[in-house]
Amino acid sequence: MSRLAWIRYGLAGLAASAGPAMAEDFDRDAEPHNYPAPEYPPMAAYYGVPGYCETRFSVSEAGVPFEIEVACTHPVFCQAVVVAMQKVTFSPAIRAGQPTKRTNVVWPVSFGFTDEQPEPEILKRMILPCQSLAVS
Repeated sequence: MSRLAWIRYGLAGLAASAGPAMAEDFDRDAEPHNYPAPEYPPMAAYYGVPGYCETRFSVSEAGVPFEIEVACTHPVFCQAVVVAMQKVTFSPAIRAGQPTKRTNVVWPVSFGFTDEQPEPEILKRMILPCQSLAVS
């Protein structure tokens, strides 16, 4: 039986971050020009492994993501998420009419198949840092 793999992603943390730079402090929050779209890792797809990753990062005044930290339920997903993050660009956050750094952005990614959808809240409890693949 053939199953279609799916990937669900979004930049959910822009308005829900904690820390010094809250979304309400900005005239305009950082906005992606293109969403990071990871490829389903072939080995995980072959064996039917679902997964969940969270990427935490900052966006510079120039719209470039930095201080990127990735955590996933299985290490097979780490590289796909890191590669996708290296391709995304942003319009920077604006405060008082000036581009400004945006910190603590969270990008969640779920990997799965058409006949199963793992519960993200359960998977979130099982994520581990992808320390060897973190980029900055």
